[in-house]
Amino acid sequence: FDDRVPIASSDEAHALASIQDLAYCPAAGSASSVADTLFVATGYLGLVQGGLYAVRNATTGEAPVATPLTALPFADRAVTDVVVDCQTGALTVGAASDPGVFHSSDGGASFDEVRFPDDDDGIPGEDSFQAAAIAANPENPDHIVVVANENDDSFG
Repeated sequence: FDDRVPIASSDEAHALASIQDLAYCPAAGSASSVADTLFVATGYLGLVQGGLYAVRNATTGEAPVATPLTALPFADRAVTDVVVDCQTGALTVGAASDPGVFHSSDGGASFDEVRFPDDDDGIPGEDSFQAAAIAANPENPDHIVVVANENDDSFG
């Protein structure tokens, strides 16, 4: 750990906010869209500012740069969690804004809203929600667990 390398932000208007979560895919054995990439979930939950950043060539580049993933529908909102399947390049992202979970199958180039099954196509009693935390089954990353409040006013 003697070689510390600062990570610059390519988004001068929004410097990296408080880091909420990190996910890294090594170069070896990862899909090309996520190989040697560090994903940084940032945000100030009370202010709902932040975003999801990708640091491509995280360990092989001379000066790593965090670039915002602007395909995320709420690119400037707080992101609570990021889960990456390094083998397929799929990302699942939890957000502190409505709607609360998004999925990318192409390393973050595009995202789709994740809808959960019930009578009204959402979390029971909620059309949308804020994700406090997410996790994926390591053997089947398509199976995710989402922690969300029934009341969007706070994370508790």
